[in-house]
Amino acid sequence: MTKIFRYFNWNELLPLRVVSKKWLDTISMEPTTEYRLGVITIRKHWEDALPVFNNSPVIWTKFRFLLNMFVDLMDPIQLSFWSKHGPLMKFLEIRNNSMNLSGLVEILSRCPKLEHFLISWSPQMYSFNSELVKKYYGISFYSGNFDNMQTLVIEKSNYLTDNALSSLTKWCGGSLRYTCNSMS
Repeated sequence: MTKIFRYFNWNELLPLRVVSKKWLDTISMEPTTEYRLGVITIRKHWEDALPVFNNSPVIWTKFRFLLNMFVDLMDPIQLSFWSKHGPLMKFLEIRNNSMNLSGLVEILSRCPKLEHFLISWSPQMYSFNSELVKKYYGISFYSGNFDNMQTLVIEKSNYLTDNALSSLTKWCGGSLRYTCNSMS
């Protein structure tokens, strides 16, 4: 059953949970399907979507951004979003061909409880390493900052350096499953 459920998206899995207790348990407890439940996907106009989440009384913990976005925490709407939802965020996917190093650092510094993180690595993040981040951004990530991290997926890893991978695994306490995809 779990192999079949892997091909369904969240909207398709949700009604299937009421078919039987076995299906409910399989969908809710199986790691391959459970992490996708409740993920909010933003495909376009993220500037319009952020105020909705900022004004919500609920703190959302699972986001998937499928668009190019410029992260600017000088923008009060973006700052409010990452300040409100970032501290408890568990699931974050950013498929963004234009993400820069400062945007990545700003997001990671506000999301310490991440369990699942997917990022499309861009050429602008080529020089990523913990010493550079500390020196130029004044942010120190210590070993084990992301103790809850279970899955790290890096797409377009042809831009990922050994230093960057080493820094990421160090921040995750050194124990984590990661997958590098060099798809363009």
